[in-house]
Amino acid sequence: MKVNRNDLCPCGSGKKYKKCCMKKDHVANLEELKLERFFVQRHGLVLRLKQFLEESHSMSNYFQLKHEFRTRTKHLLSEDKHEGYFLYWMFFFRTYANGKSGIEWFIEEKGNKLSESERTMAEDWMAMKPAFVQAVDRVGSDIVFEDVFSKERFNIKNIKENIGNFLPWYGAFSLIESFEDYSYFNGVRTFYDPSTIDHVKKQLLKWAEETACTIEKLLVERFLEIVVLLEDKNQPEKHGKTTKEVHQYSLDYRIVNEEYVHDFLYSQENLLVEKWETHHKSLSWVGNWKSYRDSELAEEIRLVDLFGTFTITGNRLQFIALDKEKAEEMKNWLGNLQDSLVLEEDRDEKTFVPSHFDLHNTLVQADANVPQYFALYAQNHASLDIHKQNPILDGNSLMELVQNGRADDADTWLKQSEYTLYQLIQKRFKNVDVTADFNSVRNQLGLKLSPFVTGGAERKAVLEPLLQREKSLHEKDPVYMELGFSEKEMEPFYAADFVQFFTEKTDGKKDNTVRKYKNSLWDLRVAMQLHPHIKQWEECTLPFWEGLIGTDYAGLHENLTKTQVKDFISVLKAFAKWVDQNKAEGISGVLTSSLKKTEAQLMELTEKKAVAAN
Repeated sequence: MKVNRNDLCPCGSGKKYKKCCMKKDHVANLEELKLERFFVQRHGLVLRLKQFLEESHSMSNYFQLKHEFRTRTKHLLSEDKHEGYFLYWMFFFRTYANGKSGIEWFIEEKGNKLSESERTMAEDWMAMKPAFVQAVDRVGSDIVFEDVFSKERFNIKNIKENIGNFLPWYGAFSLIESFEDYSYFNGVRTFYDPSTIDHVKKQLLKWAEETACTIEKLLVERFLEIVVLLEDKNQPEKHGKTTKEVHQYSLDYRIVNEEYVHDFLYSQENLLVEKWETHHKSLSWVGNWKSYRDSELAEEIRLVDLFGTFTITGNRLQFIALDKEKAEEMKNWLGNLQDSLVLEEDRDEKTFVPSHFDLHNTLVQADANVPQYFALYAQNHASLDIHKQNPILDGNSLMELVQNGRADDADTWLKQSEYTLYQLIQKRFKNVDVTADFNSVRNQLGLKLSPFVTGGAERKAVLEPLLQREKSLHEKDPVYMELGFSEKEMEPFYAADFVQFFTEKTDGKKDNTVRKYKNSLWDLRVAMQLHPHIKQWEECTLPFWEGLIGTDYAGLHENLTKTQVKDFISVLKAFAKWVDQNKAEGISGVLTSSLKKTEAQLMELTEKKAVAAN
């Protein structure tokens, strides 16, 4: 909507627009216009430079240049990158027979035909030096890049055309030009992870020592070789060429006494029940509980080591572990059930993974209001053990690297970890309010803190052992599972009411009564879960109940019977009265009103389905 000069300013100051933000808006619009003109002029100059170089070479010479480019880049570049890098090389890095680069040659031959602003831009291009830079800070929304050799810093304008998708510590090899108060990457550039930046930096220092050339000279003369190093995804220094053998140990059993085996496993303190259904059950063998606390989070997160998993289908039980000792321990433990459980097969399956892969498994438990990405932060913090030896660090721990004068290698490893986790979080959760903590570990190692960590120097995260974990509601009361609430779904406001109501109504009752309440509450739970925005009983209005009963419940069963409907309505009315008596919520009257319309509809629906079935 257009704001007129004499209107009240939309910022809420109470002043007229002309006396408040009009000038600011004008300046902002002017800046955008200037930037747009800058990019348009830059694009136009690129086209003129390209045309000049193409016309200045014969067809055979031009193909020779392309052949030289492909040979020196070892055919590593994908088609979408090939043309861009080829032109970039021709413009700024290739020295021609006249001893000039493409941009120098262009200015000499065509400079007098350029406008004043075009010639100024072209001369700025001629003066540009290649820079090998890495993101080291954020100023407002803009990114600060630092030359890894000279340590010169550039405030790079944060627009996607300029810096792509931001990632902490990412870097680029590019020419940088200035416009107004900001710097911009000129032409083609690709962003790389911290490990690649460090790898190429070390290679350049090695070349400089071998050739007695300056880094500045090498960045020009070996431009294509640097591109090859950056684009080579199989760098042995970065990824490792060695693999290690890993084992999966499987124990396959036939269950003789199902009731005894089920009761035995369900009662074990160190087995977490993941699923407990009539025909399928799964459990996890866990130990070493820990508590993760973060200064950016009010609640704690609980972590536990996963030693192995159980799967029960019918009378078949399978246990799987990745550690031989744990597999043997479980085999001996289950041997105590030899009258109820028969071992039929003991398998050892082998595979190979990169030597630096950590196959340590961890389970995470957190309250429902904890953002899901914090589970990954907790797992990451658990992996940042500064005293744990790491194959990718030549078998050293982070602390050993620092103590042995290799703090830069420890720093690079942490940067790569922060970069990788940030990338994973962005891919899975898009934008998040809090980034992972790497500063607690950096503090312990005496390394410079990361500016990309939320909370900066004040950020604190700790991982402490739990001597005794609190039992989940499932373990305290198995009725939660009986009514279909999984470990993740036991938090809805109605869960405890369902369990208490079911327990009171079925205590000492016959199987038919228990089945009626269980099946009806199961269906009500499934229907309620279709409305996660409902947080309390008073939000369950007349339209809500009409939709839940007439649409949600009606769609749960393909062959809905009158008996099912009558049982469901009966249990629903009893439950509403129970809630009113125990919670004083007043939902019974609203529910009764909704049933005047929906109960008849359900009965009519069952008759139609019965006719269709016959």
